[in-house]
Amino acid sequence: MNKSREHLREFCRSRSEKAFRALAAAHSSLVYSTALRRLANDRAAAEDATQEVFVLLASKASSLPDDVSLAGWLYRQCCRLTANYVRAESRRRKREMVAAGDREDSGGSESVVSPDVVEEVDEALLALREQEREALVLRFLEGRNHGSVGAVLGISEEAARKRIAR
Repeated sequence: MNKSREHLREFCRSRSEKAFRALAAAHSSLVYSTALRRLANDRAAAEDATQEVFVLLASKASSLPDDVSLAGWLYRQCCRLTANYVRAESRRRKREMVAAGDREDSGGSESVVSPDVVEEVDEALLALREQEREALVLRFLEGRNHGSVGAVLGISEEAARKRIAR
């Protein structure tokens, strides 16, 4: 009988931490390398997947058949978990793109702007006097209302409105 099968039986019998560590040591490189390959070399995600596979082994060990190929079982579970992860990530990215598109369509401050435009705006802001630049930064980049801009600058709301309009 091979060592992995012995360790698996010992773990099922007594929930031995030592036996489980031996299983993990014997098979973690297989699981990790499989996860890493399937997750496009995302090391953090591969580490998470490896941990999930061994958590699953710990919870399902007693229900595995005696003749199970542990390496094969671990490989299948890793493939299943990583496929679920890839699908979930794909859905998340699609939702984020839709949300970003909604923000752009609504004219929100988080819409995508050409780098050339950003550079021109930055240059124009830097060319202004400090008081004017600060008023514009507070109003348009921080999204403050005229009253709040006036309070920060120590001027009235109407003075802030005029400074921004200028």
